[in-house]
Parts: sequence; C-alpha cells; structure tokens
Amino acid sequence: MIVIPRRELDSIVSTDELFWKLFGWPVLDDKVLENVREILESPDTHKQLYADEASRRYPLEIRQKLHQAGIGEILFGATEESNGRSTVPHLYALIYLCSRSSVSIGIDVGVNALGLLPIYRVGTSEQKARVAQAIRDGKYFSFLVSEKDHGSDVFSNEFFHDTGLVDGNTVYSLSGEKDWINGGGTHEYHLVLSRDKDSLRARTTARSFTLFLTHTDDKSISVTRKWRNCPAPAADISSVVYRQHTCRRTDRVGKTGSGFSVMQDAFSVTRGVVGVGAWGLASKVTDAVNQQLSTRCLYHKPLIEIEVIAEKLEQVRALELIIGCLVMKCLYIQNCFGVGASHYSNITKYASTKFLENMVILGKDLLSARSLLQEFDFHRVLRDYPLFAVFDGTADICLEQVQSKLTQCTTTLFSSSVSLKEFSEIFTSEPRSCHDSFSQENDGGLILFRTDDYAAATDVGDAYDIDIHFLSSYLMHEVEILKNTGQWFKHQTLRHDAAKALVHLECIFAINDICARNSGRDRLASAETRAVAICAEKVSRHLLMLPAADDTKTRRLSVIHAESVAQQRYIQN
Repeated sequence: MIVIPRRELDSIVSTDELFWKLFGWPVLDDKVLENVREILESPDTHKQLYADEASRRYPLEIRQKLHQAGIGEILFGATEESNGRSTVPHLYALIYLCSRSSVSIGIDVGVNALGLLPIYRVGTSEQKARVAQAIRDGKYFSFLVSEKDHGSDVFSNEFFHDTGLVDGNTVYSLSGEKDWINGGGTHEYHLVLSRDKDSLRARTTARSFTLFLTHTDDKSISVTRKWRNCPAPAADISSVVYRQHTCRRTDRVGKTGSGFSVMQDAFSVTRGVVGVGAWGLASKVTDAVNQQLSTRCLYHKPLIEIEVIAEKLEQVRALELIIGCLVMKCLYIQNCFGVGASHYSNITKYASTKFLENMVILGKDLLSARSLLQEFDFHRVLRDYPLFAVFDGTADICLEQVQSKLTQCTTTLFSSSVSLKEFSEIFTSEPRSCHDSFSQENDGGLILFRTDDYAAATDVGDAYDIDIHFLSSYLMHEVEILKNTGQWFKHQTLRHDAAKALVHLECIFAINDICARNSGRDRLASAETRAVAICAEKVSRHLLMLPAADDTKTRRLSVIHAESVAQQRYIQN
C-alpha cells in the first residue's frame, strides 16, 4: 500500500524556490539572468504587460528592455567558442523566467529558439555570423511553417520556390502565404519552409522541402492579417505573404531538400523548451494557491488547516514537481545529446502540458470565484495555459512519436546509442553551448532505453513503496505480445495507450533521477512520494486498457492501480 506522508505547515516551498532548487547548474547566478528576472518582476513591467495584453499590443518596449539586459548573449553564440552564456541551461532558465512573467513574452522570446535552431544545426559559418550580428542588434527570428488550410499536414503546403539562374548564380523565387506565425509581423528575420515548385505537380516527399533565411525589410514580403489569439493576447500571431521574393544561394539553410528533416529536428528540440515554458506558468499556479491558503480563513479557521484543502495544495505541489523533474531531465539530455533527446522532448511536451492542465483545474477550484475575475492575476493563467498543449505539435503527434520509439525499443536487435552507464553521466555534465549541443556534426544518435532495463539499472524500485519494476516489465511484455499477435500494428489506439503508460513511467524515472541528486530531497519527500503515486496510477490505468495476456499479472496490476488511485481522488474531482 502506498503511504503518503502527512504534510507539515512549514513544508510549503514557493514554486520559484522549487525551480532554483531543482536547477542543476550555477548559471542562475549569471548577471544577464539576474537582470532579466529583475526586469520581469518589476511593477512597471507588470503594468506595461497588462496594458499590452489589454490592447493586444505587441510588447516591444519590454522586448527592448530584455535586449538591453543582454539576452542576445543567451540566444545565440555564432561559433563553437561560446561566450559562456549561449548554453542550453541558460536558454531554459531564460524561457522559464519569461513564461513565468508572461506567456506573451515567453513565446515571443521562445520562438527565437525555434527560429535559430536550423542555423545552429546546418547553417554555414557566414550565416551564423550574420545571425549573431542580427541578435546583437536586437533583431528577432520566426519560423514559417504553418498554412491555415493544411495545419500539421505539411506535405500539402502550397508555399513554393522556383529555382533559376541570374548571371550564372543560383537564385530562388519564393511565393505563397504562411499563417499563424508567432512574430510573423514584428520579427525582422524569417526561417521559411518552402517546397520545390516541381513538387506541386508530383508526389510530395520529405525531399521536396528546403529552408531559406530571409529579411522582412523587402516589399515582396507583407503581413496580410493579425490573428486575435485567445491565450497570450499581446503575442503577434500573423499571416505573411511572399510575392516572388528573391533569395540567393547563401540564403538557403542546409542542403536542397533537407528542409523537412531540419524542421523535424528543430521541433524535437523545442518541445522540451515548451515544457519549461509550461513550468513557468505552473509556478504561477502554485504561487496563487500558496498565497490564497496562507492568507485566508473559513469561519476563523485558516484554509491551510482544513484537511481536504491542504490535500489539494499537496496535489498542486506534486504536479509541479513532476513537471519540473521532466523538464530538468530533458535539459540534461539535450545539453549532452542535442537532437538525440527527441524521445524525451516529446514526453516532456506531452506530460508537462497535461499536468499543467490538472494544476490549473485544482487552482481554479481552490481560488473559487476570484480565479474568474480580471482584477486577480489567476485569470491570465486560465486564459494562457491551453497554448502550450498545441504549441509545436498536438498531443496526438507527440504520442505518435513516442509509440514509434516504443515499437523500436522492443525489437530484437535494438540498442541505444549510449550505454546506461554513459547516460548516467549526463547529470554531472557541464553546460554546453547551444552550438555544440544542436549542430548536426555533434549528433549523439538516438537516446532510448527499455523501461525494464532502466528500472533495473537504477534505484527507482527501492525508492518508493510501489513496484516500479513490475510496471516496467509489464509494459515491455505486453508490447511484445501485441506485436507478435499483430494487434500492435492494426490498432493505433492500443499503441497510444501503451505510449501513455510509457510517458508516465518516464515521469517516475525523471522524478527519481532528479530528486535523488538534489541536496534538499528530504524537504521534497512528501511531494515526491505523491508525485510518483500520481504517475503510477496513470501507468497502471493505461496498462489495464491493453488486452490482458496473463490473469495473474493483470490482478497484480489492478492492485497497484487501486492503491495509487486511492491517493489521487482530488485530481479525479
């Protein structure tokens, strides 16, 4: 039976303290990040943000303040010799601080990470130098992929380029419209995904697409529409039209036909960044709940002393701990292996946004009517949280990626690109520059492990009063049986149920991996144990949805589910 330790009043840790507690590098003492935090937490900034959001005005003034604070040094280091601030941990910390202050600011700064990744990945030295200078000058970048008539179906995109020669030099003429572009009407540079004109009349393949770097100060590029975004109302979400815009060969990013694969690589990285943005917003939920319960009473009794309310606070803290541990583990992996962390980026994006939603529901329940009033800050959380779930791919897209890796790791000849021993060394790694982590020549291959192997190689089975080894082995065994009977390949729903079980097993692994390395683990013990119970309930629930292969094992699984779900009744409400 899972036993959740009772909470103590002095065990409440402010969520911002949780971020500093879990973050594994000393970059948080960096002067630029200190300046950013000071700017974003100032009353003047809050007042300006509220005004920008109320009028749906792009937060240019705050963007300029952040540039003056030096965030350009974090956003891009043009060469392998990083300035010491353009590291993966610095980038994560920056996005956290921005999203905690305002989702409008968070996604505006964060989209630069997406726009710059192709340059890190396959850009030439000249392109990197050009981009570095633009960042130093305070310019911003956007990634142009989406077209409103096609959504995620990129192969149906109509934006195209024609290739020709001028004075013996290759030139490209870009035409078409891109929609729902973050920063499309305000950012000075675009990374544009374009298909070859000939592919419009033939079967589209991944090799039909090429990336181009463009400057928006050209009459052939115009903004046709500003979209009214429900979340993050100050963000610039625009449609952009290109009318025979000319690009030189030096504007092509990567090889001809490599655009689709580079785009996928970029999304595989930024899904982890979406997770840290979700953590920033989650921290505001915990802050709001802490403030409400520590300052208000019900019939002369402090709310914090009412058992059912105190239990909900513990649920909120546990959910944020899950998000934080997921983000930190993804950060460690990306820091060392870059795009090789794609599996964990998908897991982080999917799970962090789901747990954020659970936190918001609990927060709304605890704050009651004041959560719905614009005079109180929580209404911004209710408004903004749905954005993260759809940013850089929907939940189904992430699950499809996860199930494909689950299929892969249960094949006979499967082996990870690194050993479990090598993988364990990521937690003691030094911060690496974004260039080193994300450039193509530094790929470390796919990082992926069987859950039963990972559970056996760590102390996760001994750390909690729940049989993690059983859950880990059960998942692998069930997938292998479903593959052997053909049901795995026939039913996508089964694959996604198994993928959800895998996601929440990885949540447990992340909690153990991060908390075990934290000097303040004892202080997090209550939230940690509860967080594992939350995830174990979800693992067992999704495993029970798979066709039963062994009645004895299924009964054991049902017991684990019953034990864990009993501790999570408030989430279900």
